[in-house]
Amino acid sequence: MRAALPLRTPLLALTVWLLLASSSLVQAACAWTERGDEIFEINVRAAGCSTDPARVSQAIRVQQFVATNEYGHHQWLPGDMSQVTTAPDDGRITIVYVHGNKVDPCMARDRGLQVYRTLVGRDTEHRPIRFIIFSWPSTEVNGILNDYRVKASRTQPVGWQLGYVLNQLSPESPISLLGYSYGCRVIGGATHVLAGGDIGGHSLAGQPLANHAPMRVAFIAAATHSGWFSSTGYHRQALDQIDGVMLLNNRLDPAMRLYHMVEKCSDPQAMGLCGPQYLSADQRMKICNYDCTSRVGRSHDLFKYIANGGTMSIMWNHLTYSD
Repeated sequence: MRAALPLRTPLLALTVWLLLASSSLVQAACAWTERGDEIFEINVRAAGCSTDPARVSQAIRVQQFVATNEYGHHQWLPGDMSQVTTAPDDGRITIVYVHGNKVDPCMARDRGLQVYRTLVGRDTEHRPIRFIIFSWPSTEVNGILNDYRVKASRTQPVGWQLGYVLNQLSPESPISLLGYSYGCRVIGGATHVLAGGDIGGHSLAGQPLANHAPMRVAFIAAATHSGWFSSTGYHRQALDQIDGVMLLNNRLDPAMRLYHMVEKCSDPQAMGLCGPQYLSADQRMKICNYDCTSRVGRSHDLFKYIANGGTMSIMWNHLTYSD
């Protein structure tokens, strides 16, 4: 009997974990229903790398996460852009989450919901929000280095696509942006084009700009060039559209340390390694760096970054303009 115990223990532990996880999901769903939050997914995967407004508009798929009964049963149901472009009656803040690389459509929704639950778990004032998961084509492709570079290339047109989507949202509602890893590159591009810039010659020219107020931004392990927010950087106009940036950096994150391999002919440093570089004094005033090296260590795991309650409380207050 004792010899069999080690074989049964992992199965028992897995069973207990699944039961606890199931219980926590139900509790989270109930808490979400009680909060009165709105949760959407905007999926642009069908648009590929297009920067044609007509094609992107036709390719966008919207889903809403809804509760179907009082017991916490919930599911994703088809929606449309009018649900997210209309300003909430109560002026609630819209938080847009942009995931990182190697994320398929189901993972995008699941991880987005986990990020949402972690964030609202730090809310002490019970203020409802509109939470949007932005899903872009980041499903893994063959070859580690090939995947890394292909997705880096995709973030450029996808940044334009996010800018196009954000431009459709009502300027009457405050907007905050939260990105992880390559999602930060996407957000950098989006805010750059919203401020009138272009990505590879593609801007929002011909689209009336919605004149949004500067947005709050949070970056987790930012897989984007450390110098791209500078006055000569690729996303040089991004900070014009940003009220403030909170960055969770890690000097031991393997993805941050190997980021220089994203390009063949240069040696860029990741913004998520030590923060942005080459900024003016006025630009630096918008930046707040948090060193997570001692807590996260040699990992690029999203959930290790968001596991610290104190840091997530600061992020919640930052994204909801409560600081």
